[in-house]
Amino acid sequence: MKNIKIIGLLLISAVVAFSCETDDKLVNKVLETTERGAVLRTLNSTNTYNFYDTADTRFVFDLSFEAQGAANGADPATVRIYQSFIDNAEDGVNNSKAEVLMNTIDVSTLSDGANGFPEYTLPTMQLQDALDLSGLSTGEFFGGDQFVYRLELESKDGRVFTDNVGGTVSGGSFFTSPFSYTVGIKCVPVSAIPGDYTIVMTDSFGDGWQTTDANAGAGMTVTLDDGTVIEFGMCSPYTSSNFTCTPGNVAATTTVTIPETANTMLWEFPGDFYGEISVKIIAPNGVTALEIGEGEGTAGELFLNICL
Repeated sequence: MKNIKIIGLLLISAVVAFSCETDDKLVNKVLETTERGAVLRTLNSTNTYNFYDTADTRFVFDLSFEAQGAANGADPATVRIYQSFIDNAEDGVNNSKAEVLMNTIDVSTLSDGANGFPEYTLPTMQLQDALDLSGLSTGEFFGGDQFVYRLELESKDGRVFTDNVGGTVSGGSFFTSPFSYTVGIKCVPVSAIPGDYTIVMTDSFGDGWQTTDANAGAGMTVTLDDGTVIEFGMCSPYTSSNFTCTPGNVAATTTVTIPETANTMLWEFPGDFYGEISVKIIAPNGVTALEIGEGEGTAGELFLNICL
């Protein structure tokens, strides 16, 4: 009986040893044959242009990234940035523009950032800069059109990495390396657009609005150039508001009228104390100019999108 046990143990040991040796060989083979690449990890990006003001410094394309090679992987050498234009207007004329090379960066000339990798910051691109680069003139672009910026990273061994990477690399929480950035053209008014704006307001908890405090708070406002301030919002069941609020615990709708005499209008949101507020602003032409989703209500200026 003891001999049988000893033989069994020897057989098990042999199988385990063979298994471990086989696994080690497999791992080594994978490590030897796996090709490692490199990424351009996004550090900061701002992606919006304004149709109504091609030199608007609030709506630009900003981009900073770091060139990161994997351990034992590709060694970044050169970065190229391309710009193309997509005409989305359904007017029977296609003004789309093919890619043009806008910049070539020698990675060896870059300084290392906080993470120990070479960093690069693209000079801020305004809409006019993008139009000039693609050779576009007035009448050839409109709100809803898009510019696309594609990056290429060439390693010292000649391999090229671009926007055909997988989701883990392009949008993952660590890499965030899409190699491609789309900048849409919005129609953010620089002057007042008169008419009636329909404001659709909701509260997901069903207890009205709590904006700047736990009971009620301030409403949304529109400030006109003559000093007029129009304040509006849902009422709260907990306390009275300091403005004429719109009754409703779950949903409410009101109208804001911008007069023909107004030259400018400044829309502002007070905040969302519990992250329960949603707002939709429908412009006088019937188009949804802005939507604030639940939990997205950050205090500050609101930028409407109204293409006329």
